[in-house]
Amino acid sequence: MIAMVFYGTESDRLALTPSLVRAINRYLLVSTKIERADLSLVFGGQRSSAARVERTFELWKDGLLGKIIVSGGMVGDAREAEADIMASMLIKQGIPSAAILLEDKATNTGENVRYSIEVLRRKGLYEGIRSVLCIGRLSSSRRYLMTLERHWPSVKKMLSSVNYHDVHSSLWHTDKQLSDEVLGEWNKLRPYLEANFITELRTQTCPLISGR
Repeated sequence: MIAMVFYGTESDRLALTPSLVRAINRYLLVSTKIERADLSLVFGGQRSSAARVERTFELWKDGLLGKIIVSGGMVGDAREAEADIMASMLIKQGIPSAAILLEDKATNTGENVRYSIEVLRRKGLYEGIRSVLCIGRLSSSRRYLMTLERHWPSVKKMLSSVNYHDVHSSLWHTDKQLSDEVLGEWNKLRPYLEANFITELRTQTCPLISGR
């Protein structure tokens, strides 16, 4: 595993060296081949809900998704769960409500996965799922997959990441907001691994495409 360097303050951002950018590109901002998936797990995220919904609709339109589960509870002062908001948006886009499952309690990524599995078990669908396509924000790319590996190691894992910022993904380090997100994720991985919140990926169930 790549050694992880901790960054946090504004002055630390000045130490975002080319070697660190390459390391983050290679380890954190991963991608996978996208094939038809039995299930798409759409992770909640207030700032990028519209982008996640748009990506989900595009994949659905291309015939790449079976069932869709949208996951996210009520965040902050919200009066409606993220899952309900995204489901309504997907239906307005034209996806049949029968294709969408709701998980409306999760408040973090681990809960997104665990509670979604519980929904699938209650619906009698869990045993039939062999592949899962994660949809969520760019900066959390690897953590989505590693969380899925921790709680559902047997399924094939794929990823479609969403960048809702005004800069190309390859230039993430030039945008303050996006670089802060990416560095925040980078700093989570080691403590999350040590706490057993996530598990390292295996090529058998999650073959990655080389980093950016």
